[in-house]
Amino acid sequence: MVQYEVVKEVFDSDTPVRKKDLTRRLDYHPSTTRAGIKDSLKKGYIEDTKQGLVAADNLDKSLLERIRPRTIDELMD
Repeated sequence: MVQYEVVKEVFDSDTPVRKKDLTRRLDYHPSTTRAGIKDSLKKGYIEDTKQGLVAADNLDKSLLERIRPRTIDELMD
């Protein structure tokens, strides 16, 4: 869940996102957000630059939708 939120925030941002700003924006414990950032970096969804976190070149709305958590109702369909 947090991985999707991290990736979505970075994807939707017009400018690089600093890790501490992302930690403040998301409603998770800071260590949970950091773990989501680490997982997202490891899976190649986002990249860490000197300016901050940016979406990977291959990240598009289709990939973002594939990593979105599903509700029980969606899974039952």
